[in-house]
This record gives sequence, C-alpha cells and structure tokens, in this order.
Amino acid sequence: MNIPFKKNHYDAASVDLVNQYLSGNIDAIGRAAWRLSKTYGEHILLTSSASAAFELLFAALAFPPGGEVILPSFTYPSAANTVLRSGLKPVFAEISGSTMVLDLHDVRRKITDKTCGVVPTHYGGASPDMDALRTLCGDIPVIEDAALSFGATYKGKPLGTVGDYGIISFHHTKNISADQGGMLVMNTADPAIRQRIQTLYDNGTNRAAFLAGEADAYTWQMPGLGVSIPGMAAALLAGQLQSGDAIQAAHRTVWECYMDNLSGADGLQLPHIPAYNQNNCHVFYILLENTHIREHVRSGLAGKGIQAHFHYMPLHASAMGAQLGYKPEDLPVTMNAAERLLRLPIYAGLSEQECAAVCAAVREALA
Repeated sequence: MNIPFKKNHYDAASVDLVNQYLSGNIDAIGRAAWRLSKTYGEHILLTSSASAAFELLFAALAFPPGGEVILPSFTYPSAANTVLRSGLKPVFAEISGSTMVLDLHDVRRKITDKTCGVVPTHYGGASPDMDALRTLCGDIPVIEDAALSFGATYKGKPLGTVGDYGIISFHHTKNISADQGGMLVMNTADPAIRQRIQTLYDNGTNRAAFLAGEADAYTWQMPGLGVSIPGMAAALLAGQLQSGDAIQAAHRTVWECYMDNLSGADGLQLPHIPAYNQNNCHVFYILLENTHIREHVRSGLAGKGIQAHFHYMPLHASAMGAQLGYKPEDLPVTMNAAERLLRLPIYAGLSEQECAAVCAAVREALA
C-alpha cells in the first residue's frame, strides 16, 4: 500500500490554460481574478503567496511601531513574520481545544490600548464566531488568515470576506492550487486604503489609474512592492478554479468517508465544525489522547505505507517564541492540542477504498 499525504489534482482544464498562457492567448491573471471576484467581490488582488499578501496589507496599513497584533500561536509563521517586520509585537492567544481556532475569551483578556489588529486563523473548515469577534474588536481591524479556507463559509459568507481583510492561499498543498499563489481580499469600505494597497501592489505606481484611463501615463508614487502572482501560476489557478466544484466535491467525499468510518472509535476525537461554518474539507485531523499515542499511530500508518503528519508547531513554543519572551506553558490548551493532533491523507484522487484502509489502520494502531 502507498497512500501519500497529499496529491494535487491538475486536470485537463489546468493543463489547457497553462498551454494557452504559454501560447500568449490569455490574460491569465485577469481570467483567474474574474472567476474569484464572483465569490470574493471585486476588491481582490492576486499575490505570489499568502505571505506576500500579508506583507502587502501591513505595508499599506502602516500601524504605529510598537503596536500589538493578537493571533493564535497555532498557525503558520507568515502573519507573525509580517507583524515583526512591521515593527509590531505579536501577542499569542489560546485556541479552543474543540475547534482549533482562536479562543475569543483569551482575545478579550489580551486586547489593550496598544492592540492595532486581530488575526484569527481559520482551521480545518472552522472559524471563530466572527460576529462575536467583530463586536469584541470594535474599531480594531480583523484580518482573516483564511489561508486554508478557500471554499469554507461563515453563515453563508466565504471565509476571508467576513473581517476587514482576508488572506487566501493557493499553495500547492491546498485544494485549489496555483502551485504558489495567494490573494488579498479587501472588505474595507475605505476607498483610500484600497487605493493605497493597489498602488503598493503596482510597485508604487498609479498603473491601475492609467489602465482605467484616468492618467496619461503611470509614474512612481511611493515605495512599492513586487508581489503580483506570476502569469504561469495564475493560468494554473484559472484552470483549477474552472474545475473547482468537482475538486471540492471530491475532497468532501473523502472527509465524509473518514467521519463515517472513524465515528465511535475509542481513543480519538474527531473534528468539530461549528454550525455556522461550512467545511471546505481541506484538512482531516484526529486528536489522540497524548503525544505518545499520536506517534504510535503515525508510526503504525507509516509501516503500512500511509503518510500522516502532525501540523503547526506552536509559535510561542518555538525558538523565536522564546526570543519574544514566551514559554511553552504560557498557552497550555494550544500545546496540548498541537501535541495530540494527527492529520490523515486527504486529496481529490483518494478513493473510498483507500480511505477505508486508512481508517482500518488507525483503528488497528489504537487497538
């Protein structure tokens, strides 16, 4: 048996659009952005990565140095890196042990007059109660780290469109992949901020105004960034989006197969998706009783040719976290959950028979 952890689903539509791009027959970035705008609205920018989208946004917002940004420790370092490079302080908050997303009670405790942003990371199809978070934050910007959440929703709205800003990833590990790519969603109603973000995105020029016929030529306006998605990646993304419904449906079939086959299994906790969320089925994880059992199960699966992985190493417990003054015991719920979590293979080409085999291997290891 050989069941990898992830496989990309690059079908004929993806290949065709890449070939069209190579032949010079399509505006790949325009094609991908047009498809995405139908879900995320017109105020979106495609970037070279989700990390680049964070850098673009924070450069535009220009928070005062010394400000604080609250985010979970159970996340990828992109947001925290950007916070530090912006002269700000990352303030790590707990996650909920049932949903793996930001604990709003801890956010409430950590908001101060220095707080200039809150960055919830949506995980495994789940999000915090975004209405409650928006109320809690008041005028503090809410920046959704929806990197894993393309296709997931909150009360019917796509994750990434609920806060003031949203970050989406199209990394090659995601359901819908550009190999490398990301997106910034601008939900803010402030046109001046959107214009500043656009100018930074266009390498500090008024290129957008020129293309709209609002300027005779485009010129340098401010220090900018070169973070646009490459055309080849955009072509691949456009093809993936064309097949997106089928890809997402295939992921859902696998996710539901896991839920059906592992329900009632002793010694593990299954994912909990709040009623206000619709899952995009990007991640399927189980929580074991402790790290020792997690590693025992992972080893048992590996022995059968099945790849399974844990996920984020909590940022506050890292070497960089120690430099920032954190200790592992500062966030006990986060540490406990991260040390018990095991992700199972999930991708569009995984058959129900293979899924059942993974579940059987998990049950065998636990027995």
